[in-house]
Amino acid sequence: MTPLTYYVRKSMAKAKKTDKTEEVDIIAEIEKRFGAGSLVSMTTKGSGGYDVIPTGVARLDRALGTGGWVRGRIHEIFGPQSGGKSTLCLSAIANAQKLDLRVAYVDAEHALDLSWAETIGVDTDTMMVAQPDFGEQALDIACALAESGKFGLVVVDSVAALTPKAELEGEMTDNHVGRQARMMGMAMRKLTAVASRTKTCMLFVNQIREKVGVMFGSPETTPAGKALLFASSIRVRVSGKKFQEGDTVVGTETTVKVVKNKMAPPFKEASFTINFENGIDRAHDLLDDAVEHGIIEKAGASFTYAPRDLKWHGRPNTLEVLRYDDELFAEVLGLVRTSLDKADQAVREAKEAKRAKILAKSGAAMADTGEEGEE
Repeated sequence: MTPLTYYVRKSMAKAKKTDKTEEVDIIAEIEKRFGAGSLVSMTTKGSGGYDVIPTGVARLDRALGTGGWVRGRIHEIFGPQSGGKSTLCLSAIANAQKLDLRVAYVDAEHALDLSWAETIGVDTDTMMVAQPDFGEQALDIACALAESGKFGLVVVDSVAALTPKAELEGEMTDNHVGRQARMMGMAMRKLTAVASRTKTCMLFVNQIREKVGVMFGSPETTPAGKALLFASSIRVRVSGKKFQEGDTVVGTETTVKVVKNKMAPPFKEASFTINFENGIDRAHDLLDDAVEHGIIEKAGASFTYAPRDLKWHGRPNTLEVLRYDDELFAEVLGLVRTSLDKADQAVREAKEAKRAKILAKSGAAMADTGEEGEE
């Protein structure tokens, strides 16, 4: 007599085969209707590391957790005036150009300073610039650039300056409440999918406003509704304060806080210095990191770099050497990165050891429970 388990197994195998066939039929039907590649497994699509454009600030790359601005995603850079928002965008453009990517700058504020852009390292001859007359035109240009698939980075500066056409053509007494928010909502619905498909990195600069009558919590908000807030994979708040050498203001000390991050843990901060003469002062930040990791030793006002037996007196002299000696700068930067990698590896190993210890205790506890049950 044939055992019952035989029929059960046979029935299950037949059901699995039928399910697999139906799955293949559904996938084929979807690809027939919407095109090849419209439905893929994550193994096929790929996961893990992101295709990024470096920010130009090593500390910020680490704070973002991705190594830079992610291609195919929308980002919002917001904060008070003179914090360094546009400078961060120009730095991203310079790094995108180093990767042989085409870049475009939608200058809604009509305030782009080409000489400052060149100071940051931007090749202004190859950067495409649009200065639209009204908000819908600016967003249409941004969408067209992203949809073309020929631009790796598109910057819109700024969202607050995107004035709807109806507002420009109307009277000062006309009511236009919500018009800018609706305009941004429509643009975000289009851009989210387009940017992802063409791997275009979108950077939106935004300002801040204050809500009236807020008694508790922060009154701070951003203009143009919440569409950009939800569409952005990464949002960073940029603020700056004066940086002085003696009595002279020579730059700004900029702080960037990651307030939203879909790609890595949020709420991390990074600070760096923007020099009015040289742009982002990488030497200033590198010296701080090198001292922190023991690569350059600081004793009083003296700085010593042991591998080359170099010694400088005073921070300004040390910074001057790092700014102009490219070989030394690259060498120290490499040592700092190696030190950071070792620190990250140590953290990962500690987490793995903790996990193994917990699993071992859990296994021992289960074994003890099993023995007690048998007794």
